[in-house]
Amino acid sequence: GVAFSTVITETACTTPCFAGLLTGAYSFRHGIASVGGYRLVDELTTLPEVLKSHGYHTYFEATGPLLPLAGLTRGFDEYNYRIAMEYLHGDWGAKFIARLGSGGFRSPWFIVLHLWELHLPRQILKPFRSRRFGRTPYERAVSSLDSWLPTLQKSAGPNTLLLFTGDHGEKTADETYLPGTAVPHAARLFGADRSP
Repeated sequence: GVAFSTVITETACTTPCFAGLLTGAYSFRHGIASVGGYRLVDELTTLPEVLKSHGYHTYFEATGPLLPLAGLTRGFDEYNYRIAMEYLHGDWGAKFIARLGSGGFRSPWFIVLHLWELHLPRQILKPFRSRRFGRTPYERAVSSLDSWLPTLQKSAGPNTLLLFTGDHGEKTADETYLPGTAVPHAARLFGADRSP
């Protein structure tokens, strides 16, 4: 594989970053300038639209601020949105990995998988809660999430190209989401703000 330790993006906000990844355009062109309140412009072609035209089946497993109303659903056969508290190491993840390993995604496929484990509350499985796995809770959460990558890779099967990208490495323990943005809206919409 190839790893790039330093990558610069135009913004640290999830929604415009994903719009950029899916269109190859900057936010002033694709129309999404922040986490919420913007929608992808109609005139741009998205990567899943191109792949569909070449016979791919396209899927997006989204969470956090990637609500369907941002318009990122275009070109996807399935756009499955889940609340931010459904993690790869939980029930949702077990179902996703089982579907991936059992041929539940029609081949050839293109899947975008957006995970929430690195956001607060950071998900650090018990074996990774020591400084051996990172100096900070964020680094330990990355180590914990990394432990699931072999399972994902094995479930995806041979002849599969996996691309991993990360965001919010600059976030601190004090990160908050402003009222009126997509994350609190999604929490209210799905009742996640009432979860223990």
